[in-house]
Amino acid sequence: MLSTAFRNPDGSLAVVLMNEGENVRSATLGLGDELAECELPPHSIATHVIS
Repeated sequence: MLSTAFRNPDGSLAVVLMNEGENVRSATLGLGDELAECELPPHSIATHVIS
């Protein structure tokens, strides 16, 4: 899985995940005490915005 993150002008954080594999992949995103889990289907890209 590949990932990148950047801060938007409004202060929110954008995280982009890419699953280039053949299987579903799980990811856990963490910021401070907050955690979020997501599943990416094979060959998919997902963007999460954390405000």
